[in-house]
Amino acid sequence: MQPIKEELPDFDDLDALLEESTAIAAAKRAQKQGRKLTAEQADILEANRLAEQMQVWEPVEAVAHFIHTTCFCGHEFRRFNAWYKLLEHRRQDSRRLVRCDDHEGLPSSQYITQEQVGYCHECLSNVGLPPANLEEHSVLTSLGEPLEQDNGQMELELLAGEAQGDVMLAELDEAEAVEAVEAEEIEDEAL
Repeated sequence: MQPIKEELPDFDDLDALLEESTAIAAAKRAQKQGRKLTAEQADILEANRLAEQMQVWEPVEAVAHFIHTTCFCGHEFRRFNAWYKLLEHRRQDSRRLVRCDDHEGLPSSQYITQEQVGYCHECLSNVGLPPANLEEHSVLTSLGEPLEQDNGQMELELLAGEAQGDVMLAELDEAEAVEAVEAEEIEDEAL
């Protein structure tokens, strides 16, 4: 005759499941009663919410978002913005986009939006802007690590582009002034 202990299944998994369910129920009860949640309870509720979402929202497609930019100087360029997952709700007829790191093996497509800007890297590089002084303005490093450039080459570019840049800036300022006048005329006509 074998001992009974060997015939019984391992209840460790069931104990862990019961402990998790009890913790979720306690956190939900505390939230419903308006009590302040502990950090552990907040983490439990967030993990539970994410797990429920995974059961409800089904990934359908990955979408690469590109932005086509047109500058007032006439320069056009396109840049990659981000990957998004298109999710469909399993029970309702609704969709949503969630930003993600890559296409994650899903069928992929691209979506291109358009924007117009007053200045771009082409027209500003022709102006000959000097590099910012990081010793005086160290807060600029919050934007990211600075790109180290060859100062000799940059000085040549600054000198060569200075005259052309002044002309371009004057043209841009003139275009903005014309736009402002046109906008005022449209407002006057509307009144």
